[in-house]
Amino acid sequence: MKIYKILLTLFIFLCYSCNKNNDDSEQNTQGKNMLLIGNSFFRPYAQKLDLLAIDAGFVNHNSTIVIRGGENGRAINFWNDASSEEHIQIKSTLDQGGVDVFGMEKLSM
Repeated sequence: MKIYKILLTLFIFLCYSCNKNNDDSEQNTQGKNMLLIGNSFFRPYAQKLDLLAIDAGFVNHNSTIVIRGGENGRAINFWNDASSEEHIQIKSTLDQGGVDVFGMEKLSM
């Protein structure tokens, strides 16, 4: 199941970053603004996306990664804990706008 999550995450990232027009003009290398939230299991995958973007030649790529361990890293727990630093960081990032990709890791319990 873990390899499935890794491959799915990479597939989504690669599909999203593909150049959608068919002309042979300069390839789009503009990075994306990403907000990635989840539990500690999600951390290494979120961090690898930054490395993949650099390796792929994207410029101005930016990620905000918000992680909490275990049950606290479930999306609903981020939303329900309105006074936490993590909730405030997520809300602030979304309020600023400009988020191109919003990724959440689903924790099954």
